[in-house]
Amino acid sequence: MSGAVAHINRIGTANPPHRVHDAFVRFVAATLPDDRTRRLFGRMVDRSGIGERYSFLEPITLPDGTVTDRENFYGTGDWPPTGARMARYEKDAPALALAAIEALDPDIAQAGITHLVVASCTGFMAPGLDQVIIARAGLDPGIERTVVGYMGCYAAVNSLRLAHHIVRSTPDARVLVVTLELCTLHFQRTGNLDKLLSMLLFGDGAAAALRSEEHTSELQSPM
Repeated sequence: MSGAVAHINRIGTANPPHRVHDAFVRFVAATLPDDRTRRLFGRMVDRSGIGERYSFLEPITLPDGTVTDRENFYGTGDWPPTGARMARYEKDAPALALAAIEALDPDIAQAGITHLVVASCTGFMAPGLDQVIIARAGLDPGIERTVVGYMGCYAAVNSLRLAHHIVRSTPDARVLVVTLELCTLHFQRTGNLDKLLSMLLFGDGAAAALRSEEHTSELQSPM
């Protein structure tokens, strides 16, 4: 067993352009059946500690006060089927992943990346997000790639653990880890307060990290 220690050398993050937390709170409040439930929801929002959440869906308020979005994902009519949600994932996920990678290292193509680990559970696309990242970021198409799919919130931890084991077994490895979710594509119409409160936790975003044995920045966190 190698004695190599895997460090998180750098981290980059990216969010979509639209702030949606306040709009979502107003959207939900308008759907609740009575003042008591709305007050309870409001108290839980205040106690959540959530300040901002982001989405590719731009919220708007109609003249009658109805909160929706410009593409009518959450309008008064039928909400879009899975196919439309997946098409939007395919459109927006690669750009968000690349923005996180750019924040990590603008010259990632020259960083000697040997492995790519991608975690996501909010969309399918073909070619896969990992393949698109390699092509658009200019990475070596021969690098080893792994997709960690459909593990939900703890996928990032498993992705970093996988990168840790790669570095321990191959000390000269430089592992790019990308985690990405577009949760706002998948909110469901419901009057169940527990479900609405759970939706309050999720937004869209991406993060990228570089794991290797060497120390390349101030962020040196062995795991």
